[in-house]
Amino acid sequence: MQSTQSYGNDAFVIDEGNFSYLFDKYYAAVAFFANRLLKNRERAEDIVSEVFFTLWQKRAEFNAETPIKAFLYTTTRQTCFGSDQADFSAQVEITRSEVLRELYYRQQTHKQ
Repeated sequence: MQSTQSYGNDAFVIDEGNFSYLFDKYYAAVAFFANRLLKNRERAEDIVSEVFFTLWQKRAEFNAETPIKAFLYTTTRQTCFGSDQADFSAQVEITRSEVLRELYYRQQTHKQ
């Protein structure tokens, strides 16, 4: 991470600079992920903003061993499927499309 501050024994601080870096690095990708789950861009962006707000609120709980990217994606997924706008069929459709894509790539690989 660009401006991570360490204070020995794997202490880790998410200050304003680190938070801005994390936001700039992950916001677009996490918003894209949320939009795929919800199929509603505005709601997805709202949820991702909430997730980053949660990250800021819980920043003291993180250390060098905490996978922040995993926290962002997991919290986003849980929030999406816990929201009123979530649709189980969206999750099924994503899984279905990923399986079809994988089958297509395998088929193309075997042709060569």
